[in-house]
Amino acid sequence: MSKFSRPLTLSVLVVLLVLPATGQVIQNPSFELETDGFMPNGCDTAISPLWGLPDAWYWRLEGPLNGHGAMLPQGHATDGAWSLEMFATAGGGQVPGDFIEWHQSVDPTQTAEILFDVTLEYHSLAVSYVAVDDEVLWSGDEAGTYLDQSVNVNHLVGDHQLALGVRMVGYGSPGGADGLTFWDNLRSVAVVAAEPVSLSRIKSLFRR
Repeated sequence: MSKFSRPLTLSVLVVLLVLPATGQVIQNPSFELETDGFMPNGCDTAISPLWGLPDAWYWRLEGPLNGHGAMLPQGHATDGAWSLEMFATAGGGQVPGDFIEWHQSVDPTQTAEILFDVTLEYHSLAVSYVAVDDEVLWSGDEAGTYLDQSVNVNHLVGDHQLALGVRMVGYGSPGGADGLTFWDNLRSVAVVAAEPVSLSRIKSLFRR
């Protein structure tokens, strides 16, 4: 019996493909970038202007001056040699809502999701989070290493603010580095789109 014994009514075959994201979605995504030999180690919100942190490092630090700190250590890296560390320092007298975050402007046009790796330690009074335009899209407070975590950004077009943060959810002065978090290996996944294929192409596939 012929493969085409019945009328072929299908005129278009939809094929899925990955479209490239427009431009560089995340700059310095694994915190490896040096600028003239400068690494922003030991940055703290009480230091202005963050020891001269250059714009070329892309990530900017923000948060209330209540003892929160952040720095870029070696260790806990899942891509390259460096990861981004942040925490609430001991004796800071933090209150719920206090936060520290690193952020940068991104253009997620044609991007389906942003992936990242994160290690959480010592979360008794704090929660770690990923936010876009101040909307929290991921959060966690259970100790462990979590690879390939994701936030959905396929509805976003144009410039938006991506933030990695630690926020207090309890009162008090932690006995150590509460909310200790290590971020690394941010990357973007492009959207999946459909491409029409001609009827002649469909027939050629059946003839093989």
